[in-house]
Amino acid sequence: MDKVKTAFQNFGRVIVDPILYLSVTGIILAIATVCSLGSGVVADLGTLLSAATNSAVIGNLPVIFAVGLTAGFAKKQKSNAAVFGLISYLMFLYVNNAYLTLTDQLAKAGAMGLYGTGQATVLGLQVTDVNVFGGVLIGCFCGWLYNKLIDVKVSDYIRIYGGPRLALLAMIPLSIVFGIGATVVWPPIANAISNASSFIAASGGLGVFIYGFLNRVLVPLGMHHFMWMPFDYSAIGGTAVVAGQSVSGAANIFYAELPHIADGSLTTVDPSVRFAMFGFGKEFVTLGTVLAMIATSRPENRKAVAAMLVPIYITAMLSGITEPLDFMILFASPILWVAYSLFYGLGEMLLFVLGVRLLNMYGGIELLTLSLPLPMGVTKFPIYIVLGIVFAAVSFVVLAMVIKKLNLMTPGRSAEWSAEVSGDANALESSGTPEVDAKQQEMVQNIIDGLGGKDNINTMGCCMTRLRVEVKDPNKVNEEIIKKAIDKGLFKNGTNVQIIVGTNVHSVYDLLRPILNLED
Repeated sequence: MDKVKTAFQNFGRVIVDPILYLSVTGIILAIATVCSLGSGVVADLGTLLSAATNSAVIGNLPVIFAVGLTAGFAKKQKSNAAVFGLISYLMFLYVNNAYLTLTDQLAKAGAMGLYGTGQATVLGLQVTDVNVFGGVLIGCFCGWLYNKLIDVKVSDYIRIYGGPRLALLAMIPLSIVFGIGATVVWPPIANAISNASSFIAASGGLGVFIYGFLNRVLVPLGMHHFMWMPFDYSAIGGTAVVAGQSVSGAANIFYAELPHIADGSLTTVDPSVRFAMFGFGKEFVTLGTVLAMIATSRPENRKAVAAMLVPIYITAMLSGITEPLDFMILFASPILWVAYSLFYGLGEMLLFVLGVRLLNMYGGIELLTLSLPLPMGVTKFPIYIVLGIVFAAVSFVVLAMVIKKLNLMTPGRSAEWSAEVSGDANALESSGTPEVDAKQQEMVQNIIDGLGGKDNINTMGCCMTRLRVEVKDPNKVNEEIIKKAIDKGLFKNGTNVQIIVGTNVHSVYDLLRPILNLED
């Protein structure tokens, strides 16, 4: 079971990087939509931007995930791993297309294209429609295979066929197995996914509530990606025909509908967008939570608590990165964390029930650029704002009451709090002075020593806010030493260790990487 949990957590770490590119893509797509409503050069610019985002990125998510996951899982020579992942995915597509052609199984396009046939066109090839799952599965498998074979020693006479090339040699026959197997194995899986999607859709508001709650409460385990990513970028979140093209996934459907909503040719938004509105909690539930923490802190600490939490809230509200606040809540009390997560689920449910139809996964910037320019009669944006204000107020009252009732030690509630937090931030910033460099060296050494030394560290990576480490012997991990470097929290699950750093985790990782001889 521990190995399964570790595998899920590693997947959550690796999937973050390719997913973050989608937030940028969405914003540029919104600009493209606005430009397309103009004329002349402006309209042409919109067409070019749409091609660079919607067609190139959103339309090719499977290959992006295949390459990104292969490189992300690779322990060394990541650039070679990325090429290996790309070649492997292309081999799968071409083998699958060739087998469908040889066996006369190519579906005939109808009035709605290949919609409903179980096949799709990917990179110009008609293949079994495994959608984003194909890219994810191939990326995960290629990452595993690459790590297994990269260090295999071969004779000097055939060294050119060692390392990444050996992985490719192994993948060639496997791509034939995968390409043919997809035509047999995938159709019943696709049918099961369709049934699951139909069940959730039939559950109405209750289904949205469960989705929103689990999507938040699973954050500490790094497993929330298994909730929202399939719903927003695969058929689990729904399938719709937009302008004659079949589109799967709540976010993908909204992106496809965006220009048609903007020009007035489409007056409704597909209801699947209910799975892409979890940014609501990041803007309003976090606001109520931050205000509750400030209000319940000791009077002498209140200004310092506000100075710490307000920037965290602004980051969460604008970009959707909530982990620093999430772990403060969790470490204060699991009960507070559950209550906080319940507000997320309840908010998403009420948005759906009240008819709000807008996309907001990554925070306020995405919300303002994608949904605000659209007709409010379609998106029901005013309801979004009113409900948000209500939720900020209610979550403030309820969470403040929970903090006081249970006497939870949220920031600023202990008499020693100001002394506990002083000086930590400076050690994570670099100004080039000897004093700061010494603090950095001390911080890095404490992290390494706390993990049991360099020899005990098997692998290390980072996500948006955490260092994710695989150690050889978990008994050698010393939490007290790690806390001398970063006292924001630590999770241990067997050999998997997660150190909570914050939004500057990449700076800390960059300091550790050369010392631990970790490759890019």
